[in-house]
Amino acid sequence: MDPIHPLLALIDTERPELETVHAAIERSDPSGALKDLVKYYRTREEPDAAAFSTPNANAVAAAERVIRREFTFYNEPGTVPPGDWDWTYKPGTDWEWTWALNRHHFWRSLGAAYLATDNERYAQELATQVRTWVGNHPASTDDRSAWRTIEAGIRTGGPWPSIIPIMKKSAAFTREVWLHYLRAIYEHAEFLIAHPKQNNWLLMESNGLLTCGLLFPEFKRAADWVRIAIERLEAEMRRQVHPDGAHCEYSTGYIFVAISQFADACAKVDRVLDIDRGFSQEYRDLVVAMWEHVMYMMRPDGSQPMLNDGEMADVRPRLLAAGKRYDRSDFIYAATHGAEGTPPADASHRFPWVRRVVMRDAVSSHPWAEDALYGFFEAAPLGAGHVHEDMLTFELMAYGRPLIGTMGRMTYEHVPRRVYLVNGQGHNTVLVDGASQKWKRTDPDRSTWLASAPTDLPWRSTSEFDLAYARYEMPWSDDAVDGTVHERWMALRKRVDTARPYWLMRDRLTRDGDTSEHVLRTLFHFYPGAELVLDGRTGTATVTYPSGVGVVLAFCDANAVTLDAAIGQEDPVRGWY
Repeated sequence: MDPIHPLLALIDTERPELETVHAAIERSDPSGALKDLVKYYRTREEPDAAAFSTPNANAVAAAERVIRREFTFYNEPGTVPPGDWDWTYKPGTDWEWTWALNRHHFWRSLGAAYLATDNERYAQELATQVRTWVGNHPASTDDRSAWRTIEAGIRTGGPWPSIIPIMKKSAAFTREVWLHYLRAIYEHAEFLIAHPKQNNWLLMESNGLLTCGLLFPEFKRAADWVRIAIERLEAEMRRQVHPDGAHCEYSTGYIFVAISQFADACAKVDRVLDIDRGFSQEYRDLVVAMWEHVMYMMRPDGSQPMLNDGEMADVRPRLLAAGKRYDRSDFIYAATHGAEGTPPADASHRFPWVRRVVMRDAVSSHPWAEDALYGFFEAAPLGAGHVHEDMLTFELMAYGRPLIGTMGRMTYEHVPRRVYLVNGQGHNTVLVDGASQKWKRTDPDRSTWLASAPTDLPWRSTSEFDLAYARYEMPWSDDAVDGTVHERWMALRKRVDTARPYWLMRDRLTRDGDTSEHVLRTLFHFYPGAELVLDGRTGTATVTYPSGVGVVLAFCDANAVTLDAAIGQEDPVRGWY
């Protein structure tokens, strides 16, 4: 008797298309039933071919690297040792590398290369990886296992379904491999139902669960998988996305994880089922609102401020595609810097829920041109994940050059530079007697970490100026200065006639009943390549970049200011990007 026959109990063999499988079961022939089941999957009409890999000769180089077991994740290269696959391997100490390996994104490259070349080496490698991974990784709730729910959702939401055309075509995918694969699909779906997490993890989990149900309707539980996934995604859309399109993690990087999961799930359901059986109009409208959020946050160079573990990435191709997909000519205008489409409703924009402000002004043509002035002012709460202590930080960009900005995350490892970058010292904030913002001290009460209503903070935008205000009144890293309130005003004086534009910033720090003197350190972070000249006599700092574009910082009272700078300092950590 075939040892994998319990799989048959999970399949609805009374479906008309599985008539021969059912007949074999009726005559107590589980081996024949399994044979016919695999034959069915090899020849069936697929519910959603859009999920599959397609031929791509350009994937050959990537496929060869996979065969050599050479991978790069998070900018760290590594080679999995020869012999039996070690799916726990990592070249350093960062578990994120191991988890990335177990997401199997590279299966797409192997599949695309095989379909383009018919080179059986690629199919054989895929079959080996399926067999060794499934055979050595039973479901586990260990936080360091390959079964973290985020990996389980990512695998089943994309890489695993993508190889079905290869499985159908190549003899490398024997009956044994097919049955391992099918059983693993079922185990993934049930695991994702049983162990839901939150925030963007839950989105990837739900997308994977949904994909299992849509692509494998033969499982008895498939309809439940689809129903539960849609219910979770609808609920998470209402919980995670503000009406102004901001995602609850307030990250300019991870918002794309949310957008892709929400939009991908909707597209899958629309293709396999139909619109009436899928997602609500509210859900669909919020997907578009998220893209509008991206549009308004976008800098003139096509990137966004690196907020809450955001990364420096050009968002214009994705925004352009969204404009075409959702018939939004303003997305197209922003993505093409006015070459196509119609201008957005606003140039400068305040997000009422997330409280952030973007200021724009034209230099040579219009506010969405590549040489436009751009200012960003951070007034958002911490967020639900990937949080940085960066309230009241800001960015400036002019003439196509970022001038002052946010420095990113560098790594996820808990090392001194990471600690620096996620705390107030790594942002354009103010330190009080060396103490920085420490909103996270309110944990485990996180009720203030997310916006619960639109803001009433002052904001004004006219043809002559933009003016924004916000304040920080949460804990500090030293309780000796707790109660200190930091208020910041940021203004852009726009170009009017021949007058040159400039920014103004005002800080006020107060503490009830405190009349003592304190040392305030106002921080400004410049990008690599900047040439910095400090003039203690005039109290100015002049920054010039290789392109010739620069910025001058001038303080109201030169005598009250002491200027200093740090580049790549280790103790204490300062001046890192």
